[in-house]
Amino acid sequence: MTSSSGRVFDQPERDWLQQQRRRRVIWLSLSFFVLVVTVLGLISLFSRRQPATAPPIERLTLVLHGRSAGGAAAQLLVSDLSPATDSPLIDDLGPIADLFPENLEVDELLSPPAETGPQDAPFLRRKTLTSADVMEITSRYFLEDDAVRALRLAWCLSRFDPQAIDPLTGRVGLFQHDPDFWPDHAQLAGFRGYDPFDPVANAAVAAYLVYEGEGWQTWNCPT
Repeated sequence: MTSSSGRVFDQPERDWLQQQRRRRVIWLSLSFFVLVVTVLGLISLFSRRQPATAPPIERLTLVLHGRSAGGAAAQLLVSDLSPATDSPLIDDLGPIADLFPENLEVDELLSPPAETGPQDAPFLRRKTLTSADVMEITSRYFLEDDAVRALRLAWCLSRFDPQAIDPLTGRVGLFQHDPDFWPDHAQLAGFRGYDPFDPVANAAVAAYLVYEGEGWQTWNCPT
C-alpha cells in the first residue's frame, strides 16, 4: 500500500490506517443514530402533549348579612366553581353602588359594635352619639336628678364617643371604664359578657359605680 506521495506503507501502518477508518465510520454511524432517536423522541413528545386546560373561573358573589341591632355587614363569598359564562363577572355583581346604603360607613362593615337588642339599634348605628341619645341612656340607669349630671360626665370623659380610648390611661367607652376591672364591674351591674364599647352597658356599669361603688369621685371630670 502506498501513500499519495508514493511512499510504500508497511503492514503495521496499513493495519493502523484501516483501524482508524473503521473507528471513524463507527463514530459517524453512532452519531447519526443518536440524532435520529432524539428527533423522533421530540416529535413523539410534542405530538402527545394536549393543550393545557384553563382552571374554572370562580364566580364571586357578594352577600349582605344583617345584624339584629341594626346596620349591615358585608362578607365576600366564593361560590359556583363551574366555568363562567360569556357574560363578564362584573355584570353578575351589578352596580357596586346598589349593594350598600349611601349612609353606611366602612367602619360599620369591618367592626360592628356589640349588640344589645333592637331597642338600642339607633345608638349602635352611630359612631358618636348625640346628647339626646346619651340622655335617653342615662335616664334608664341613673336617678332622675342625676341623669343630667351623668350626661355632662359622659361629655367630659368621651365627648359622647362610645368607641373612645384614653391613650394615657387605657380607659375605654362612653364613661371611660378600666378594661382590667370591666368584667367584674359588668357582672355586678347585671351586664356580664357585654362589651365596654357598648354605650348602654357602659352607662349601666357607670350607674352601678355611682350608687354601689365609690360614687361620682370614680372619675376626675368635673360635673
